[in-house]
Amino acid sequence: MAAVVVALLVFVANPASAQTTLTVFMGSSSHAPLAVVFDLKDQDNVYINKPQWETKPFYEAPYYSIRVGHGRWDVELIHDKMYLMNPEDPIEHFEVSHGYNLLLLNRVHGDGPITWRTGLGIVVAHPESTVAGKKLGYGYELMNGFHISGPAGQVSVAYTRDLVGPFFFAAEAKGTVAWARVPVYNGWATVPHAAAHLLAGIGVRLW
Repeated sequence: MAAVVVALLVFVANPASAQTTLTVFMGSSSHAPLAVVFDLKDQDNVYINKPQWETKPFYEAPYYSIRVGHGRWDVELIHDKMYLMNPEDPIEHFEVSHGYNLLLLNRVHGDGPITWRTGLGIVVAHPESTVAGKKLGYGYELMNGFHISGPAGQVSVAYTRDLVGPFFFAAEAKGTVAWARVPVYNGWATVPHAAAHLLAGIGVRLW
């Protein structure tokens, strides 16, 4: 993932006079109840038409976003989390909490303290499931269990304010959309995503 970030920044780099920034956010999200489909082998599909999602932003691996920018372009990783609160038999437990990661290439628009972004990228998901007592995805080490799962996009608006020296404060509201197909025990789950996010963080101008 770090190599992808570096490659994208090199690809879209502005002239040397452009500024490079690093921003780290914390926050939370709220997910629309878009229907989830579990496609299980040798069984009928399980449809949850109005899934109830919780983010649990500070439980276990926290919700966060990291963004590296250069001029009018930046690369962002949003570590979103989705816990299904109303599973149906034989689905006993389902979450994408390590996470429903959105890796995005963004274009920055506007100047001054208020800017907005449009971005496109991919979902890198780490699902965990229990189906009829059988588990999949639990206990993997850091870089195992992740799957490139589908496309993603965002629109966001941000407010920034200078602090001390190269540091600045940033607050942001964003909307994200995505589609992912992730493995579960004995099959696959199709998990569409539409979410609203509120974030706040600290950034630094690196050079």
